[in-house]
Amino acid sequence: MTGPVEPISKGQFFMMVAVSVVAGGVYLWPQYLVASAGSNGLYALPVTTGIALVLTWLEVRWAETTQASPFLLTVRRTWGWFSWPVFLGTAVFCVAIDVIILALFGKMLQTFYYPNTPSWAILAVIGLTVAWVGARPLATVARQVQFWFPLILITLLLVLALSLSHWRFYEVLLPSPDWNIPDWFRAVVGTWFLYVNGGVVVSLTPRVRVKHPRERLKMALWGIAFQGFILLVLYVVVMTTLGPYGTAKLRWPIIYVFSLISVRSFFIKGIGLLVTVIWTSALILYLAVHLFCLGWNVDTLFRQKHYRWVIGIATGIIAGLAAFIPSDLVARALLFNWVNPADFYWTLTVIPVSVAVAWFRHRHRGRSTAGEGGNT
Repeated sequence: MTGPVEPISKGQFFMMVAVSVVAGGVYLWPQYLVASAGSNGLYALPVTTGIALVLTWLEVRWAETTQASPFLLTVRRTWGWFSWPVFLGTAVFCVAIDVIILALFGKMLQTFYYPNTPSWAILAVIGLTVAWVGARPLATVARQVQFWFPLILITLLLVLALSLSHWRFYEVLLPSPDWNIPDWFRAVVGTWFLYVNGGVVVSLTPRVRVKHPRERLKMALWGIAFQGFILLVLYVVVMTTLGPYGTAKLRWPIIYVFSLISVRSFFIKGIGLLVTVIWTSALILYLAVHLFCLGWNVDTLFRQKHYRWVIGIATGIIAGLAAFIPSDLVARALLFNWVNPADFYWTLTVIPVSVAVAWFRHRHRGRSTAGEGGNT
């Protein structure tokens, strides 16, 4: 991994950016949003997606300004000796959210499908699969995402088509006359965990094979915008099927929508389980992309070709920590009350400041080079 990493296509970049966000925690959607802001949650989603788009635009510009990859080298070229707090803070927050997301997914599978199976066994199987996928070279990971991502989308379209007959609470889509700013802002921040991907965008941007640099920016923004659209569609499906009260009270509202489809459509009985299996693949790809980039960065730090060991150890730590979370209530409290808000403010501060510092240093180096050229 210390040598050149094989470039990926812009289509693969789009899919890797898309799967590195939203896919990990979509099964929670949109319970917390509705519980926090009611019908005003519909207005919180575009704001959070807009913030994610702006930050992604800045991340691509940051990577292109420094011309360094992966994320660690970008940070080091920007901050010099002060790079450690930025790198470690970003990595710790991303890993913490991954731990909680994995723990919640394990609890959900145990609740609905494997009640007699210990949660640690479920997490171990997922962890082994994640390590197997994430320990591959970049081009191989990209091809895995390229294969599975369209299947996940086809499954989503199938669910949407089957759910049309269950839509009945159309009034929830009307503008709310009540506007509570604190609740609305809490919903904006509460959605942020869906867009956290650590340094994935910064790490991958210089490795994308394009004819014009602007294509990298377009693909990254399309990846975020596409997943924001998916969240909006799922919000409409869940809310119009279960209503605001049911959505706010149920811990896994999307799974209940799947169950409803499974019961009514007897000729394709088991569609909920099928979709859950496919979306488990989305979670595995989500974690694999995160852990691949983490292993890539750590391998760059030590300048050794041991990234597979790094990914294996990191996966074991994440799965082990997830197994120690006693319940989904504890996991939700950690996510929404502590880790998610902290990462939101961290990212909202670090990325713009880093881009400004990188731009200033790049411009200063350009002037210095021009001055030296003039002197000669």
